Amino acid sequence: MRQRSTGTRLGVAAAVCLSVIAAACGSDNKSSGTTPATTGGAATTAAASAETTAATTAETTAETVAETAAPTTEAAAETFKVPTDNCPADATQPLAAGAPIKIGFIGPQTGPLAAFGVIGQGMKIYFDKINKEQGGVDGHQIELVTKDDAYDPSKSAPAVQEAIEGDKIFASVFQVGTPNVAGTRQLYADACVPQALVGTGFPAWGDPKNFPWTTGGIPSYTVEAKVWVQFIKQKFPDAKKVAILSFNNDFGKTYKTTLDQALPAAGYTIVADVAHEATSDLSNEVTQLLAGGPDVIIGGTTSTFCTNLMTLARQGGFTGPIINSYTCQSIQQFMVPAGEAAANVFTLVVAKDPSDPAYADDPAVKQYIADVGTYGPGIDPKVGNVFTGYNAGFFTLDALTRAAKMDGGLTRANLMNAFWSFNLEGPIAIGGIGHVDGIKDAYIAEYGVMSEYDPAGQTYKVADGVKIDVEGQGGIYGG
Repeated sequence: MRQRSTGTRLGVAAAVCLSVIAAACGSDNKSSGTTPATTGGAATTAAASAETTAATTAETTAETVAETAAPTTEAAAETFKVPTDNCPADATQPLAAGAPIKIGFIGPQTGPLAAFGVIGQGMKIYFDKINKEQGGVDGHQIELVTKDDAYDPSKSAPAVQEAIEGDKIFASVFQVGTPNVAGTRQLYADACVPQALVGTGFPAWGDPKNFPWTTGGIPSYTVEAKVWVQFIKQKFPDAKKVAILSFNNDFGKTYKTTLDQALPAAGYTIVADVAHEATSDLSNEVTQLLAGGPDVIIGGTTSTFCTNLMTLARQGGFTGPIINSYTCQSIQQFMVPAGEAAANVFTLVVAKDPSDPAYADDPAVKQYIADVGTYGPGIDPKVGNVFTGYNAGFFTLDALTRAAKMDGGLTRANLMNAFWSFNLEGPIAIGGIGHVDGIKDAYIAEYGVMSEYDPAGQTYKVADGVKIDVEGQGGIYGG
């Protein structure tokens, strides 16, 4: 689907996943480098090499694709098939007649990043709608199983084990946190339980050869950082000095590592490179950023830390552009609280925000708001991450529906194959096709627009933004 905007196109690196807008970043892990931490014996040493492969692949840039094939709800003609030779027998056995389809959501309900826990609310709303209006899928009701790991990777493995072994989940959808996903994906692989559409942009999640039971669901942080550098060159040609704030975890370190290489290579001087902890209010960190006299500030952080960055930088007299991680896109959660401090702030917008007046008449947004009213009384439909969960439910339903029609019926293996074979438009996406086949394309969608936020209108100026479209160019196929 073509974006309605006539914004300037930008060639970008090719390992991006631009489908769903959740803020699923790292945890409070302080491990060095960008390799995700591991827990509970679920080591993922392939992550570091996969990131290197992704970065190498990303060096090849491509012009924006002008047209995209019309979407369908059918799988691509040729798609990846998950291997099952080493799986437990129940991985290829159909779900018992009338048994519920248990979908796990492992994410923070408590802790400093609990704002992302509402993703589960959105998923439940969508599943309740399908159960009531369509009778579920193939005679099965969809049941959401939520586990709180507080964004702490040491708690993720026990939560996942409980979900797999105790709750007998059929699949996990949108698990959040880079080290959280990395530290548990071997658990899913060993049990042959889908770890699908994970809510983290670490560049190793599109690796069907090494980890066929895990698929990514949100933008690649590595490519996003490369996009920022190109955007600064185009939008602010007089800028010379850049200050970087990053979360001191694997999420933030992915941004930092990329920017530390890409900015000097593009001719910029990094005048401040500051990391923050999960317990910080950012006062000292922003003081350090401003002391460098930057022309541009980049925030490789998330949640309310983005709000604090904007507020404190403006209080300190900085009036220049601030670039936020796309994980901070939610208007009501992170932008409105900053007020006028959010002026001259830019974000890679990948999804419709239900509070953005630009989408007031959008049919998908109107349907979502109506569904929240019906199936989620008391839940605020204007919170962007609720819409994120609703969108994840939409993609999960599509995968379940197609899996039920495959030879052998609704099995976990067939569902994983369905998660590797999307080709449709999501209700939340601002453009592009949700496509993945695991053979030529290992990321579900690759589209977004670098946009300026307008505090007065509480809207993103998407129509004036810079369009990013690298559909079909993402994925890691390492040995």
